[in-house]
Amino acid sequence: MTSHRSASPSGFTLVELLVAIVIVALLSVSALAVARSAKARAQSAECLAQIRQCGSALLRDTVENHGHLRLSTDPSGDLTNFPFGVIANQLEPELLETRGDLTLMHCPTAPDPGEYHVNCYGVNFADSPYAGVTWVPEESGLMRLTLASVKYPGRFPLVMDSCNAKGEEEFQIVGSTRPGLRHLGKANAFFLDGSTRSLGPAELGRAGFTDAFDCEDSTPQLVALPQP
Repeated sequence: MTSHRSASPSGFTLVELLVAIVIVALLSVSALAVARSAKARAQSAECLAQIRQCGSALLRDTVENHGHLRLSTDPSGDLTNFPFGVIANQLEPELLETRGDLTLMHCPTAPDPGEYHVNCYGVNFADSPYAGVTWVPEESGLMRLTLASVKYPGRFPLVMDSCNAKGEEEFQIVGSTRPGLRHLGKANAFFLDGSTRSLGPAELGRAGFTDAFDCEDSTPQLVALPQP
């Protein structure tokens, strides 16, 4: 009897090899995207935790000043009245001892400022009819915000991701400084009621901002925010 055996290929055909290469490439791209997304979420969580500590420090100072938050926006003014100066004075000693360079005030996704002690998340000095917030200028050059006068503290972002045209963070959100969209198109913020969350373009528009810097590119792009 004659036995018949089916012929088996000795190796991959060119088509099979190309298919395998494509599958490996797709899996690699997918894994890279997942890794980047996980890193972005971790950085955003770290940023929110830092913003909470910075905002809480400002609120502690406000309580000590009988409900008045008094801060300077003038670079030529007293450093102790700058937001970063107030925050630094309120930080716990053990925190300063372990992080003496004050990287706490710096978003992990933002460019290295070189000198962390003069860098800070942006403090929002804008009036907000939406939140019932009005800053009062004082003769000394300071800006004063009275907590008792705020109607909706949960609507007012006091400390948040900030950016200028160079991509650098600034301690105040006025003039050429805008909210910085650093976390998947959103800006992290600390509110006057002590809460923290990420704000997308529509929420930033409702909060009273007209534009923001998109920090996804190396050169931030100014984008218009939806208005209510």
